Amino acid sequence: MWPKWTHLPLCLLMVSLSLAKGQSTKGVVSSFKISARIESRYAVTHVTSDMYNPADTATELQFKMTLPKTAFISSLIMEIEGQNYTSVVKEKEAAKKTYTSARERGKTTGLVEQRKDDDQRFQVSTNVAAKGQVTFYLTYEELLRRGKDGYLYSVQIRPGHVIPAVQVEVEILEKEAVTNLTVLGVPGDSVHDVRRENVHHGKVFLRYDYEVPPERGGLDGIFSFTYDINRRPDGGELQQEGSYFVHYFSPDGLPKMPVHTVFVLDISGSMSGNKINQLKRAMVTILRDLRPEDTFELVTFSSNVENIGFFTGSERQIDKAVKKVNKLAATGSTNLNDAYKHAINQLDQLDRNNTARQVVFLTDGEATVGVTNPKAIRANARKKNTKRHPIYGLAFGSGADLKLLKEVSADNRAFARQIDESTDTEEQLVGFYQEIATPLMADVEVSYLVENVDPESLVRQGTTHYYSGGEVVTAGVLKPGVTHLQPTVRGVSRDGPIQFQVNRLHTAPAPDLEKDNYVARLWAYLAVQDLLAQATVEESQDRVARLKAEALDIALRFNFVTKLTSLVVVRPEDDEPEEEEEEEEEEEAVPQEKGPQQGVGMLRYGNYMDPPGASPMGRTSHSSRSSSRNAGASPMGRTSHSSRSFSRIDRQHSPVGRSSTHFVDNDPHFVVKVQGLHIPLCFDLHATDGASLLLVNDPESGIRVNGQVSAAVHNRNLTYFTTLFLSMGHLNVTVTYDAIHIDCLRGDGTHTVRFITGFSRPDRQRGNNRNSRDRGNHRRQKRSHTAGGGSAADACDLITSWDTFKGQKYDDVILTREGRKKLNIILGYNGVQFVVVRSKNKRKQRFLGFYIKDSRILSPRTGGIIGQFIHKQVTAVSDSTLTMSGRPRNVVQLSVQDQGSRRTHRLSETSGILAKRRSLLTREHVQCLHVRNSGRGILNGTPADYLLPCLTC
Repeated sequence: MWPKWTHLPLCLLMVSLSLAKGQSTKGVVSSFKISARIESRYAVTHVTSDMYNPADTATELQFKMTLPKTAFISSLIMEIEGQNYTSVVKEKEAAKKTYTSARERGKTTGLVEQRKDDDQRFQVSTNVAAKGQVTFYLTYEELLRRGKDGYLYSVQIRPGHVIPAVQVEVEILEKEAVTNLTVLGVPGDSVHDVRRENVHHGKVFLRYDYEVPPERGGLDGIFSFTYDINRRPDGGELQQEGSYFVHYFSPDGLPKMPVHTVFVLDISGSMSGNKINQLKRAMVTILRDLRPEDTFELVTFSSNVENIGFFTGSERQIDKAVKKVNKLAATGSTNLNDAYKHAINQLDQLDRNNTARQVVFLTDGEATVGVTNPKAIRANARKKNTKRHPIYGLAFGSGADLKLLKEVSADNRAFARQIDESTDTEEQLVGFYQEIATPLMADVEVSYLVENVDPESLVRQGTTHYYSGGEVVTAGVLKPGVTHLQPTVRGVSRDGPIQFQVNRLHTAPAPDLEKDNYVARLWAYLAVQDLLAQATVEESQDRVARLKAEALDIALRFNFVTKLTSLVVVRPEDDEPEEEEEEEEEEEAVPQEKGPQQGVGMLRYGNYMDPPGASPMGRTSHSSRSSSRNAGASPMGRTSHSSRSFSRIDRQHSPVGRSSTHFVDNDPHFVVKVQGLHIPLCFDLHATDGASLLLVNDPESGIRVNGQVSAAVHNRNLTYFTTLFLSMGHLNVTVTYDAIHIDCLRGDGTHTVRFITGFSRPDRQRGNNRNSRDRGNHRRQKRSHTAGGGSAADACDLITSWDTFKGQKYDDVILTREGRKKLNIILGYNGVQFVVVRSKNKRKQRFLGFYIKDSRILSPRTGGIIGQFIHKQVTAVSDSTLTMSGRPRNVVQLSVQDQGSRRTHRLSETSGILAKRRSLLTREHVQCLHVRNSGRGILNGTPADYLLPCLTC
């Protein structure tokens, strides 16, 4: 029985970087520990904080943490009185739905989400009983970025509490020797208190213990250090675990290239005062630091663009340029378009070989004169910059068009940054230029054989040029069957074209679980960041939807909290799927099944749930004692097979047969029957409002089915299928809730069918129990036409309501309506039968369901979200029993093989768990094996692969 305090609400949120002011947080911290593992630059940091409520009443305690800007939270667990409140990452709106539903039911819940790009401050608030204790476990992940001093690892220790001591442990694991390790700061008194243990050349332990003096009254500090690795003058280091790889390129010993920089400086009226003075001082510092072999141009712009000089890096030329900079005055409007075009033109005209060319563009405002449309400015810059010179952008203050600067930079493999006026502006400007001041290679290109690497998986971190102190990082996924890579790196150095081969190849087999593969997690981290960055600068909304869908899929798969995902925390016994919303039938009520229901997208797995007695940071499986205690209990709360018999039944070969059912219904959930399993698989797949998805595609028969989703009337964040497009080669049918549109006309108006037969059959009367002989003798009224007749022309462009449509036959395709809700489409004389069901739920949401009742003529090449499963074989290779709220449930590990394929897919890490889905066709709940994360592991590719640019594409 849970104690009284469990009825108190739990609230989690991400807050802004600024520290909250007011009363100090209540509660006492008894211990505070940070442990991190940095494996090949990829850092996973665990923070553990024990807190105690000394009060005589229940009190809200807060755990605070300031995170790195580029970090992704991947786990949060709270342990209260021996019970674990664990978490799961879901799509943002699904997470909110779970959170809101649990809160409305008075359940203990919490939500963690990323609100803004610059959010760093993390805060958890929870009520703790009098004299009670809580332990917070937070995990976040990041890839360390190389700078001029090496890789920087930094953790901010600002818990907002008085803490007695802090303990920091860091393990560094590198394939090459660790060099230049320097501790920069500690929250205590001396960096010399950090103990270092060199296990071998690539493995180092750091440990720091600090007891906080009572008089200090709190702790506010940073533990940070830098390190580098032994570098070689080669093509870099490639690390591979299983099918994932990461390639680091940062060769040693290359001479600096001459660099020509066009500085484009905004001197419009808004730069007057302190801004223009800060700009002048920063530019003087930058120019004084240039080398004699460097050249540069100074371009200013306001209403007009002016080139104020071409200079070399000699001392005399620098003095001349400094004088011109000091004479700058702010006036006029902002002509961004002409400034971009002028800078690119100057680089194109430069007659110098083996020189790195680049633009540094600084502005504090938006375009106000000339071409002012940001899309047009971007398009003009892209069209003009045919040689793709890197264009770096600096947004001076909050008024600058940072989005446009990022878009232009992204088009040219550079980057744009915001200059924060609240801190040392000059230092930021100088620091920025120092990053790109020393190019060692230009036009860096990393290439892989197309037969070895999935091109869609490649992601790159780095710029067009390779700079001293920088690094080019490429990650990707090998194609099936490929075991190794041989990348090539090309570019231009000071002495001309240069090429590197990669000889340092570190390979290892994949771990049993993908979540334990650090190379896979590193790839996922970069891929999500890259996809979201692309989405912010992409112009096509269809492309944006595709990028976000792919980023969401990866984030869910690897449990990352991003802009698209949130982390939901629930009490263990509350971690039950929400009850599926029952659909309200218009003609008759549907009997309600008793017992727990499986809700859409709400399934949880054993590795997300801590059983009693398990360690929160190192989860264990259920003990044999627990398993034996629950043996024989029903997985769904009724008589059913035990875990052993369930596995036995589903492992036997059970062909789909010719009347198998595949369907999609409700919000939207898919149920598919597959060869090799006794019960169907089910999964949930969501898209944004207006998106079109490919459901069935058979290139041999020409059959294609697409569906379009719309936002729900009661919640814009939920979607339902509202339009279906069915193409049977020579006949197209578009179905909505209100209308049926049949089209068999070519573009020139001629017909695609030979014969059209119209027939009507009276609607079946409610309660009519005629036997089969009576139904067979029921007379139909028929009217036949050749495709050239006038009435046939009308039938080839027929738009009708559901109520008035009686039936049509187009060659070998028969369309009939059954009752008020079902449209039957039969092809090839019972070779395929599709059914479209229109429904309306209790929230007055109208939507369509799509069912395949017979699929004999669909070929093994059939694809699409539903179609691919018609000839796919899935077998259960292992099973276990998961106890949830005292009831054991069968969890099955699945192996997937496409019919006709010689290759068996690697064991899927996405398990299936017994669930139920509602079929509006049969008005029953179908028992199925639910696979989470949008069918990850059984669905070919990713959800983004099924997005279409239009419904009829």
